[in-house]
Amino acid sequence: HRNISTDRFTNIDVGVSKQWQRWSAGIAVANLIQEDARSPTGRKYHQQAGVRVDVGYQADRWAVSMSWDPIATQQGFGFLEDERRVSTQFQWQWSPDLSLNAGFHKVVEGRDDDAISLGAGWQISKRWSTKLAYLYAGAREQGGAFQIDYRWQ
Repeated sequence: HRNISTDRFTNIDVGVSKQWQRWSAGIAVANLIQEDARSPTGRKYHQQAGVRVDVGYQADRWAVSMSWDPIATQQGFGFLEDERRVSTQFQWQWSPDLSLNAGFHKVVEGRDDDAISLGAGWQISKRWSTKLAYLYAGAREQGGAFQIDYRWQ
């Protein structure tokens, strides 16, 4: 790993999606807040904005989706030019308003470890929902995500 320490814990992704019956597709611009960091030896690392493409299928009580980073988002340290991931997520609709989520995130280009994620979602109203997730890629790389969704109908 790169032995980077940072005190920045937030970022913003903005995207749109479209649903056709049980299928959906979306695109998002990820990491709108770009960040520069340095390792203990002074080597520079840059987190830049990127693109994420999603496709999914929704059944009555479960859903499955795949995400792909077609554009690399991390550059630095001379040997690390970029990173891209492919993710598969599974969602189980526990109740009409509560869902449980699990995912596997495979690094297809880059040095980071593959990761797993666990989370939950809450349908607040017909248009508003929120999700909370925990990501684990090893003792030195853990994180979380909080997502707010709004549906235009």
